[in-house]
Amino acid sequence: MKPETIRSFIAIPLPPAAQDTIAEWLDALQKRQRRGVRWVDAAKMHLTMKFLGDILPEQIPAIQQAMRVAAAEFRVFTFDLKGLGAFPGVYKPRVIWVSIIAPPALQQLQHHLEKHLAVLGFPAEDRRFSPHLTLGRISRHASEKDMAGVSALLRQPPKIALSDVPVDALYLYRSDLHPDGSVYTLLERSPLKES
Repeated sequence: MKPETIRSFIAIPLPPAAQDTIAEWLDALQKRQRRGVRWVDAAKMHLTMKFLGDILPEQIPAIQQAMRVAAAEFRVFTFDLKGLGAFPGVYKPRVIWVSIIAPPALQQLQHHLEKHLAVLGFPAEDRRFSPHLTLGRISRHASEKDMAGVSALLRQPPKIALSDVPVDALYLYRSDLHPDGSVYTLLERSPLKES
C-alpha cells in the first residue's frame, strides 16, 4: 500500500493590510480582463520560498527544524511590491505576477533555507530564485481574443505599488487540492530574529 503523503510548501504569507491592497488591484484587473484568466484569491496569496511537493508525515519534524535554523539566522525585514509582469512574457503570458523588490536578505534567506533542506534530501532549484506574487494564471482554454486582452492589460497596467511588506517568519503549509481551489493548513511558523 502506498504511504500517505502531504503536499506541502514553505512560504511567506501576506499580512491582512497587504491582502486588502492586493484585493483592490485584483478587482481593477478583473474589471479590465475577466475572461481567460483564473485570478488568485488575495487571502491565499503568499511568496513561495520552497515547494516541497509530496512529503511523508515523518519528515515534518526535520523540515520544521531546518526552517527554525534558517529563520534564526535573519532579522525581520520588509519588501516592496511594484509593477505587473508575466511568465514567459507579455505577448504569450501563462502567469501574471507582481514583482517583489526586496533587500538582499530575502535572497539570502531563501538560499539558507535551500541549503538546510538539501541536507534532508530536497534538491535545490535549478533556476535562480525569482521572488514574485502570482496574481493569475491564463486558462488553457483562453481564446485568441482573451489572450490579446491579457497582453493589452500587461502593456498598459494599472499602477501597482505597495511598500514595507513585513517578513517576520517562514511558514510551512499543507496544501489540499479541492474542486473549488486549494486549502492551506499551517503546520509550522518559524520566526526570524526581532530587530
